[in-house]
Amino acid sequence: MSGLHGIPSSQWPDFLTSTDPGGWAADPLGEDFEHTTLDLGVDGEGPVLGTLVRYVPKQPPPGNPEERGILLSVHGWSDYFYNRELAEFWRAAGYRFYALDLRRYGRSLRSEHQRPGYVEHLAEYHQELDAAADLLTAEHPGLPLLVQGHSLGG
Repeated sequence: MSGLHGIPSSQWPDFLTSTDPGGWAADPLGEDFEHTTLDLGVDGEGPVLGTLVRYVPKQPPPGNPEERGILLSVHGWSDYFYNRELAEFWRAAGYRFYALDLRRYGRSLRSEHQRPGYVEHLAEYHQELDAAADLLTAEHPGLPLLVQGHSLGG
């Protein structure tokens, strides 16, 4: 998978470094994408984090639609966010688009201490969902937040 300006996912770094708190960094998905690290504390395997990805196109969407809300996309089992077309679709429909790589998936996986995708209970994801929701509603006050999920078993 590669985006118009991105690099093929096979050439992404094995593990991303964390961003400074509140900071956004260029994302391997390419131009128009940035990510920030959500610090979720420590568990039995060490530091835990989530990664929030945002779509920030340099050009306004076609037709310059009215801003309708914020869309947060959550990936499915054994997955992570890589779908440029999904971001473009929601932005063209008037939504600010964000995606969340959950703990131990994609950009949030840290090789030195974590088992990929492992959680003891799906409720553990509430922490990063709450952190993402808090950040997004603070960044876009007054806009409704919609969450889209994909096949994580819940």
